[in-house]
Amino acid sequence: MVKRFVLVGVGVLCLSATLPAQSTRMKVQVIGSQESAKDALYSVPGYTATHCALKNSVNATNCSGVAGDPNAFTTIVQGTALSLLLPDGRLVVATCDEKYNYTQWNAGIYRSCRIPCGDITAEFKGENAKLEWTVPLGLAGTKKMNEAYKIVAVLTKIKSQ
Repeated sequence: MVKRFVLVGVGVLCLSATLPAQSTRMKVQVIGSQESAKDALYSVPGYTATHCALKNSVNATNCSGVAGDPNAFTTIVQGTALSLLLPDGRLVVATCDEKYNYTQWNAGIYRSCRIPCGDITAEFKGENAKLEWTVPLGLAGTKKMNEAYKIVAVLTKIKSQ
C-alpha cells in the first residue's frame, strides 16, 4: 500500500503538463475496465503514454519496468482500473483501490470501487479523477453516484505506419 502511494505521488509531476492543476470537468466514456484483488497487468492496445504516474509502465515518458507489447500501453494495477476516453481522443487510465465500507457492515469492512455507466462526467484535478453518473431507480426517479479514482497515465493513440 505504501509503495503504491509513493509511486502515484511521484506521478503528479509527470501529469501536471497534460491535465491542469485546476479542476477540469468533461464528459468521458468508459471503454475498458478490469478488477483484481492482487497486482495484475492492465494493457491498452493501440495507445502509448504521453505522461504516466507509475514507474511500472512501458511505452511511457519516465516509465520503465513491465515488458509487453510495443504497440500497447501496459502497467501493473490493483483494484479497479478504467480506461476513460476523453473528447479529444486521448485515454486516461485510472485506478481505485477498495475502500472502507461505512454503511453495510454485514458485507465486510471493505467495498469494491463502483464502475460508472451511462453518461459520465469526470472532474480531473491533479492526480485525481472524480467520476459522476446517474442511475435509474424505476418509479423512484434517479440517484447520483460518484467514485474517486487516481490517474495512472494519459495515453495517445499510436499512429499507424
